[in-house]
Amino acid sequence: MQKNLAGLIENVARIIQIRAHVHGIHPVQWSALRYFSRAGEKARTVNGLARYQGTTVAPASRTIMALINKSYLKATVDPQDRRSKIIKLTPQGRRILKRDPLQEIEAAMARLKVKDQAALSKLLEKVLFSLQESADPEEE
Repeated sequence: MQKNLAGLIENVARIIQIRAHVHGIHPVQWSALRYFSRAGEKARTVNGLARYQGTTVAPASRTIMALINKSYLKATVDPQDRRSKIIKLTPQGRRILKRDPLQEIEAAMARLKVKDQAALSKLLEKVLFSLQESADPEEE
């Protein structure tokens, strides 16, 4: 049973990853666009994205630069701390998010009964927290 569940999760994850390679945007870039569309102003920084994605500043910075080069993000100097930049979605960034491939997954889940959605959400959170707690410190 457990191997079957892990296999089901793997297959769902694979479908999500395959479908996330669209419109010239990589999955990590979609994740960044989603993050900047929801994050508060103080969190819309390279460090904020790095924390959200569980990575370091260097890859988060490369992701942001790629999205700036595609005109989906804009960086402006933080008036409170001139050493920092606040990252914002551009109008093009908001438009491309309307074509976010994750919406297809959300639609599939929306077709589930509300009680099944709630149960799935609780169970996936438990799996996620368990995986985060058991992360190998040497991998971080």
